[in-house]
Amino acid sequence: MWLWILAVIFVVSQAQDPVPTAPIFQRCLRRPMRIGDTFTARGNLMPNLQRWTCDLETQFAKNVFAHMDHRLWGAPLIVYTQRPGLGAFQPENKYGAKPFLPGTTFELTVT
Repeated sequence: MWLWILAVIFVVSQAQDPVPTAPIFQRCLRRPMRIGDTFTARGNLMPNLQRWTCDLETQFAKNVFAHMDHRLWGAPLIVYTQRPGLGAFQPENKYGAKPFLPGTTFELTVT
């Protein structure tokens, strides 16, 4: 757990210009996500940010981690989950190519 917190701090510190309006979610939903829920986020990202992450806590005590890298045109949304006991994020689903540009809107559906 501490290693994960240090990794997040390191990634955030690498951004040259922090964007206060960037959607960063860390267990801040009104309730844990459930299967079938759709999560929509809107962001206004700057080109110098290397990646955008969305860290959600599900009702099954798993963390859902969405990662998109906007440096590649049409970067795919890769969803990782961390199951208890594994200790590392494992790729669960890889959705089709989605353009990830400043101001992109995407939906994450828990299935």
